[in-house]
Amino acid sequence: MSGHETINDLYTRKVSGDTYTYEAEYTPGEQTDWSAHVWQDGDLKGTLGGIVADNALAGDDLRRYIIATIENLIERGLGIEE
Repeated sequence: MSGHETINDLYTRKVSGDTYTYEAEYTPGEQTDWSAHVWQDGDLKGTLGGIVADNALAGDDLRRYIIATIENLIERGLGIEE
């Protein structure tokens, strides 16, 4: 996978105050595939992923979009083992 980008960050849920760390990878392009592993206290809690189809975003805008998507899923508990 050439040209892929990596994001390592943490997110604290507003609902519960629980903190999760995540590592995401994505490949920028017209169709951007992304995936993320989410951990809490070192335990894998979920693997998220998706596609940004007909993507017109690039650089920091694309990065922020993927971060917002991942953090929204964590906040809502979607794809995350409680």
